[in-house]
Amino acid sequence: MTTVIKSLAKIALAKPKAELPKLPEELWLDIFRHACGLSDFCDAPRLLSFPVALPKKLLLRRMKFQRRIILVCKAWYRIALPCLYEEIAVLDNAGLHAIADCMSKHLLGHSTKRLDFFAEEDVDEETFFALLDRLDNLKIVTIASSVSASISKRIFALPNLTVFCNTWNGSLQFPEPAFQKYVFRAMSFPFPGYNGEFPSALSELSQIYFPHSVHIVDPEEVSILCRNLQSVTSILFGYDHVQYSPLLSCIFDILPNLHYIGIQTTFQNFFKDSINAFPPSVHTFGLIFQSPKAKTRTYRRLCEILKQIQGDGLKVIRLGEETVHDLRSRPSAAALVEETFMAKGWRMEVGDQYV
Repeated sequence: MTTVIKSLAKIALAKPKAELPKLPEELWLDIFRHACGLSDFCDAPRLLSFPVALPKKLLLRRMKFQRRIILVCKAWYRIALPCLYEEIAVLDNAGLHAIADCMSKHLLGHSTKRLDFFAEEDVDEETFFALLDRLDNLKIVTIASSVSASISKRIFALPNLTVFCNTWNGSLQFPEPAFQKYVFRAMSFPFPGYNGEFPSALSELSQIYFPHSVHIVDPEEVSILCRNLQSVTSILFGYDHVQYSPLLSCIFDILPNLHYIGIQTTFQNFFKDSINAFPPSVHTFGLIFQSPKAKTRTYRRLCEILKQIQGDGLKVIRLGEETVHDLRSRPSAAALVEETFMAKGWRMEVGDQYV
């Protein structure tokens, strides 16, 4: 595919008015998606995919690469441009103003199915509402900061909403009961200081994301907080979460349908706070390391930790793509990991926990 892209780029440079070879537009769109690493849009998060922000550097690099590709020729630009607007990532209120202005000038709003607002700052309501008015086909909305009652009410009014991901702080206004099952499929854990329990409106929640350390280790307190979250199947801990094993020990006894545990961490933190046992319901364990490249002795230590894990239902260890690439460049380390997995009866899967 890289060869195809380079060839088209040369054609575009030599003959700016060159036309694409005569192929169906659907095929060119597939080629574009593959070249940019874009998968078909999924209406709801899969078990192993969380609506969580990509690292800022990776996000900017991907956007820059996609923009370069769509400029190969005018025909490809016309075909591919709506595809690039399927998912909009906003890093701050300045970016929110820019995308709202863009949508007011171009008829691309119907193409957008997902909106991510990653900034920790409060959302500019006036601009946000103006943008939502043009995005009539939104299915997924994720907001890193807290939202006001007016914003949550406006989001719940979106006709095609299937997923809303937000940090729960007790102030969100719920929609009518008929819509409750379509929202809150994923959320971040509460702000520090939140006391109480999650309402029954979250009974369809399937994913919880812990971006920061949560100092709740009292089993009774966790039980009260999570008593209405029996449908949760997947949990992901972010890089800022230092200690997760005490909280997991409490959660394992409360969430009977838990199938997946994902951890974004460093090798050093994982070695300090590893997990020794999983309940029978958990079949997949994901590890995404912040610094994916490591020395062979680090992988040897990782294998020693993994050998100690007990879990009758555990079948899959899911490693980040960059870690797997690093392993493939180190035959001795790859052999150690493969031997460990075979001895435990596990298989390796590759992929990060981003939608």
